[in-house]
Amino acid sequence: MERDPRDLELQRTVESLFIAEAKKQDVAQPHVLAAMITAASAMSIPSGITTPELTTEELLDLYGKKEDGKVTSLLGMSSSYIKLNTGYSVEVEDMGSAYANYSAQKEEYDRLYTSISERAKSHEKEEGKAL
Repeated sequence: MERDPRDLELQRTVESLFIAEAKKQDVAQPHVLAAMITAASAMSIPSGITTPELTTEELLDLYGKKEDGKVTSLLGMSSSYIKLNTGYSVEVEDMGSAYANYSAQKEEYDRLYTSISERAKSHEKEEGKAL
């Protein structure tokens, strides 16, 4: 089955925001993927466009890892773990730091969280048709 071009664009966007160039080759590793999803979920709070829970759910689905305990068991790690595994250096537990970083890159973050929100809505429509 061919991947939706919007999913490929969403992957590129999330990886470009949350994974340093030096770590990109490791994105398929469970610890790197979990760190990226944790950072993206935490940074959804300042955006107000989507929730951390929805962000986590959609990104796990995007990467085909909803049922992968190697990834899901690592979600929610600290900023230091996120930085170690992805190079993303925002202190996501510190909302002041998160909001400052969000404001500095508002356009990119808003594009990301709007895409995640739209992806979730399209899943809801598909599920509605399937019932």
